Amino acid sequence: MNVSLNLAMDYDFQIHTPLMYLTKAQTWALADELGYLDYVREQTHTCYNGVVGGCGECPSCVLRERGLQEYLAGKQAV
Repeated sequence: MNVSLNLAMDYDFQIHTPLMYLTKAQTWALADELGYLDYVREQTHTCYNGVVGGCGECPSCVLRERGLQEYLAGKQAV
C-alpha cells in the first residue's frame, strides 16, 4: 500500500502501523500501559456491523473480546 501511494503522489511518505504486529492482548496491554484501557474499552469499537459498543457476535467483536479476556487473565496471574 505504501509503495502504491508513493507512486501516485508528488512526494514520499511512509505509513506507520505500530499495532499491526501486536496480538489483541498485547494491544490491550499497551492501552493499559499508556493509561487508556478504560477509554478504549468504553469509547471505541471495531464492530463490523457498526453497533456502538459492539454486537458481540461478528468476527471483529469476538477477536476484540477474546484479546481483552486473554490480557485480563494474564494480568490477574501476575
